[in-house]
Amino acid sequence: EAQYYDRAGRYRDAAESMEKTLGEEQTQVEFLVSCARILYYYAFDGDREKVESYRQRISGFENTEGITPETWAMIRSYMRMAFSELGMYEDALEQMDEIEKSGVNDEWFNLYKGSLLHKLGRNEEALEYFVLQLQVSGEKYGKDSRRYADALRNLANMEGFCGMLESG
Repeated sequence: EAQYYDRAGRYRDAAESMEKTLGEEQTQVEFLVSCARILYYYAFDGDREKVESYRQRISGFENTEGITPETWAMIRSYMRMAFSELGMYEDALEQMDEIEKSGVNDEWFNLYKGSLLHKLGRNEEALEYFVLQLQVSGEKYGKDSRRYADALRNLANMEGFCGMLESG
């Protein structure tokens, strides 16, 4: 049901649908991932109060044993997207920092972190992550690939970077 609402852009309905079954026959990991998805849906609905409520629920499990770094990375990724949607870029960056510390990050990590740093006006740091994204794309897919071209375009399109490159 939540997926239907998500696809329709009805994020509050998606969150409320998931809340109905939260905790019912769920493992601890399923519960935490559900909380992160609900937080994400409420962020896209603009409900900061609900987002903070679910943030607190999730933070209560931070030192719990048996939750893999991969699971935490997934949870933090939902939180990063939610905070970014609400313009809470410092909070989103905190989530990225935790993902980075865990060593679990996907091929898009550098792009997301660079974008957050850029939104915070930390352009020199952002540039480092955009260049890393370009390198990773080139190594993984080849310099003739669409992914490499996309990474290069993302770097070129970043507002303010052209002037930074010329002056640097």
